[in-house]
Amino acid sequence: MDEDAAARLLEALEDDSRATYEVYADWLVAQGDPRGELIHVQLAREAAPENRELATRERELIEAHEKSWLPELEHDWFDRKPRVTWRRGFIGRAELGASYQGASAQGYAEVARSPLARFIRELEFHTPYSRHGDGPDDDMIVDALLASPPPPTLRVFALTCGDNQRAWSHLGNIERVYPLLTTVEHLVVDTGRVELGAVALPACHTLRVINSGMRGHVPRSIAAASWQHLEQLDLFFGNADYGADCIVGDLAPLLADHGRFPALKQLGLGGCEFGDDLARLLVDSPLLPQLATLDLSGSTMGTGAAEALLAHPDRFAHLQSLDLTANFFSLAEARLLEKLCPSVLVGQQNEEIPDWGRYVDGAE
Repeated sequence: MDEDAAARLLEALEDDSRATYEVYADWLVAQGDPRGELIHVQLAREAAPENRELATRERELIEAHEKSWLPELEHDWFDRKPRVTWRRGFIGRAELGASYQGASAQGYAEVARSPLARFIRELEFHTPYSRHGDGPDDDMIVDALLASPPPPTLRVFALTCGDNQRAWSHLGNIERVYPLLTTVEHLVVDTGRVELGAVALPACHTLRVINSGMRGHVPRSIAAASWQHLEQLDLFFGNADYGADCIVGDLAPLLADHGRFPALKQLGLGGCEFGDDLARLLVDSPLLPQLATLDLSGSTMGTGAAEALLAHPDRFAHLQSLDLTANFFSLAEARLLEKLCPSVLVGQQNEEIPDWGRYVDGAE
């Protein structure tokens, strides 16, 4: 096989056909490239994931050759070296850690330089921030993506705080990156705050936005977008101590129009400081009948919410699962709520703090 034929074969890998990968792996082996064996081993593991011999050989090949395959990642100036996961002999996933602003963007720039990143399927950026969350938003990640757009094979995209404190990681407006994410099926944003802007994610199946202090414009942005394929939506609102300013009115457009969410089956609205008002809004939502699971955990729901939910048991009877853990229901209320649908999780409820009241935990 000449170089032109090899280049055409490499382009053909975009269809993700096992047969094409097998041919490409055979060619690499014939060239004496151990990455060919890695492709064969990883394809075999897809069919036999529990095979220990295959797992051992995969690990041996990666440990022996990763540095030579990815010289771009051997810089000693990395704050935290990017972590890669191999898939069929190419980078399948990259986790771009950082302990200071902009470091994950630098890591991505190096990963993107590698020819072995051309079929990457998952990207996770960590968005730490120093000075206790003070200062400007971090736009460097978006700038890095615009400078080196990810390939159309990308399916999972995450902007998270990693192992840093969520409340200190602030993103600005990420609207500029959506044209690069048209093939993304799963989007996660887990930061102190973010501005979604005008959302355009035509292939998205799962959206999770977790904020220490969610602003009201976030659910309004979601409600204004089109979500023809969205099956799961999870929001965690946080608390006012970290800047959350959502009110129940910000959620009203989202819950009032089921036409924007024709495929939605799983809805999570957690960490909410207006729990009782949210319950009252939910019982009349046209979205509710199409849901299979509803997660309302970690909020401030109490007697007002219990009364609203129990007054309309028929609205929840169809649910496969309803999660009400870590709210503020009394034992008697919890026992009644357990009858709303076949699987109601009440777990351990919180208790109000004297002179403080109810609270949302886990926003940090």
